[in-house]
Amino acid sequence: MAPRIFFILIVLSTTFLSANGQEFKFGVKGGLNVAYLGGDATDIDRRIGFHAGGFVSVPVLAKFKVQPEIIYSQQGAQSGIGSDELKYEYLNIPAIVKFMLTKNFNIQAGPQLGILLSAKEEANSEEIDVKDSLKSTDLGIGFGLGYETNDNVMIDVRYNLGISDIADDGNNDFFMPNQVIQVSLGIAF
Repeated sequence: MAPRIFFILIVLSTTFLSANGQEFKFGVKGGLNVAYLGGDATDIDRRIGFHAGGFVSVPVLAKFKVQPEIIYSQQGAQSGIGSDELKYEYLNIPAIVKFMLTKNFNIQAGPQLGILLSAKEEANSEEIDVKDSLKSTDLGIGFGLGYETNDNVMIDVRYNLGISDIADDGNNDFFMPNQVIQVSLGIAF
């Protein structure tokens, strides 16, 4: 139910803004992920991956833009003990608000909904599907900095802080949120 409500809010806000004559741009973006599991997860190292997707940038006021995105994202973690790797793939839907500090620099923040696509644990060169042990959705908040050139090229650095427990084991004593640092390059059309 939460994914539907989130999606409806994005569509309604974009429709409202375009109905008010605001100019918006479509674009693509992608880049590097440095992902790990926070909270009570122990002996965990970062997992390097990538993200890629699209966005709509909508100017709302003179210094504000709303930027809903749809992003494929490789997340998870690497075991600090051995060669085990947790390979999680999400379809993330952030709704970022950008405050333009200058014509080119911005700070950004907003909620993010993640939909789990795949979850595998690799140990001793074997992959095991662990999707059933994780929740199908993930909630987070993104914070970041960005630079937009006059030629519609964007560079973003964002930290996505998971605020929900991704483990679906019913154990309330163990909290394991996704945490991802992203460096992105985007182009608006």
